[in-house]
Amino acid sequence: METRTVYLRYRGARTLLAVLSASVLSITSFPTEAEVSIRDAHDEGIACFEIRTDSATYFYDKAGAGFTSIVDLDGNDWVTFHPQGTNGVPNGQSGWYRGIPNMGLDQFGHPGYTGATSTTNDPKGQPLQQATIVSKKGQWHVTWAFFDSYARMTVHSVAENYWLLYEGTPGGAVGNDDTCYRSNGQTNALNGSWDGDVANNSGAASELEWVFFADGKIDRSLFMAHDNDTISDRYYLMSPMTVFGFGRRKQDLRRLLDTTPATLMIGLIDSRDPGTVGRRIADAYGGQTVPNSDSGGRAADDGGASRPVDAGPSQAVDSQASPSTDLGPGNATDDLGTTTATDAGTRPIGRRDASPSTASSHFRNGELTGQGCTAIGHTAQNPVLLLALVLVALVFRRRSSGE
Repeated sequence: METRTVYLRYRGARTLLAVLSASVLSITSFPTEAEVSIRDAHDEGIACFEIRTDSATYFYDKAGAGFTSIVDLDGNDWVTFHPQGTNGVPNGQSGWYRGIPNMGLDQFGHPGYTGATSTTNDPKGQPLQQATIVSKKGQWHVTWAFFDSYARMTVHSVAENYWLLYEGTPGGAVGNDDTCYRSNGQTNALNGSWDGDVANNSGAASELEWVFFADGKIDRSLFMAHDNDTISDRYYLMSPMTVFGFGRRKQDLRRLLDTTPATLMIGLIDSRDPGTVGRRIADAYGGQTVPNSDSGGRAADDGGASRPVDAGPSQAVDSQASPSTDLGPGNATDDLGTTTATDAGTRPIGRRDASPSTASSHFRNGELTGQGCTAIGHTAQNPVLLLALVLVALVFRRRSSGE
């Protein structure tokens, strides 16, 4: 008798359906924190680490120490880096300026740069609770840790002042209805701009200052969180990409951060609601469940050394956006007053070079993955749900047998 196995994975748990025959179904549920994997890959012709998680697939340039791509569960790339000289890419903001964290101008922490050495001691292609990458170049030294719903960089040492940037494409392309929300309660359309320290009066993760970029077409956001300080931060649009920076100001390109150790956290969250995103950031920072959080209750990372979590009520959105203009063909001005051609482009349906080796998928290697799957609890005690699972198993059996 042939046995077929199907895994349904959802928010930190799996249900194993072993289909022994058309009428026999054995169900076992067990929790797991092994939701991350790392392997060698190439993206845009660049040698990278590919880190797969439940919320995103990250492509990390080994020699540049920055992200070429962060691909969501629908195949949208929130960075969309292209190397200089790529056919059809007319300028830096359309390709080689992009990346995260872009911390050392012409030196380190930027996709497309060279000279860094990035290593991992993690087994390749194996399920992990956490994946870790260490990148070094001279006095530059950072560590990235990847979890199921976020990634965290620790800056150990730097050769000079730095900033922490997001230069990319929310949801795959900048759109007229995309927004940027700050932990001080203010929000603006991405064709606006602002300058000044991002305070945190949200009541969530008060040790951090944070922003998130919400896509206007899908219910998803990319967040960036950094140690709370009083240093200027800056956002403006260099169409067709965002330019946001912790430790950046309007007057010049001087990098303002100099503290080590320092922390940057990033991640994709399936929400555009400030309260929900704030709680998820607090959850990630504290490494423990936050009241009313929808994160699934991850256990503490860093060996369980949880930090205090302040997840009080978030502030309502304060729509003090800068004067906005249409993002269609036209001109935009960067921080140096240089006029640059704009091309917001068309939001892609999927990743530009989607393939089994580069694209995140809802059904991958025999596993149905993604945050959209509903958690199944106490299955055996729920007859209706049990019947539904039997039907699902039968469908898989019929398809696999060619019926």
